Amino acid sequence: ILYYRKAERYLPSFVDLKYNLAQARQQVESFNSPQNWWGNVVKSLVFWHFILDFSTKRSAFIICFTLFWLLMVLAVFKKHIFLRIGLILCILLNISFGGSFLYSFYQLNFTKAGVVTAEKAVSRKGPGQSYNTFFDTPLPSGVEFILLDNSGDWWKVKLPDGVDVWINQADAGNI
Repeated sequence: ILYYRKAERYLPSFVDLKYNLAQARQQVESFNSPQNWWGNVVKSLVFWHFILDFSTKRSAFIICFTLFWLLMVLAVFKKHIFLRIGLILCILLNISFGGSFLYSFYQLNFTKAGVVTAEKAVSRKGPGQSYNTFFDTPLPSGVEFILLDNSGDWWKVKLPDGVDVWINQADAGNI
């Protein structure tokens, strides 16, 4: 999973890579926590963000942006209700696709993500062996996370369910 995620940065729209990553995620024992209701609502409302890849989001935003300005020029010369409705739709599409594109751009270029590579990684409440464990069972290999902070050989990570824990740097790799 780690190396597929690294390759994803260079080939974000490669179909075989996406398929292989999905297969690898299914094969490993993953740390799945129940999805909260708010996450389900967001995924339903902004479904295109989760369906489209980065380059498609960029293309859709550029097309909608260009269409908006073409309609603006037409609206200056001809007053028609359909042009105004088209402008409103283009504004909404620009906000939708533009926001999705910018968020994906931020995630690709500015967030530091990683994957647990050790067979079992003990999560702790602080950066060191002296801190209590966070979960009763260790994190399995393949758990993906976002790197928040580091302290010596310890990383503070945000797990998929939103929980912040500390893990040993030797038990994981960053993307």
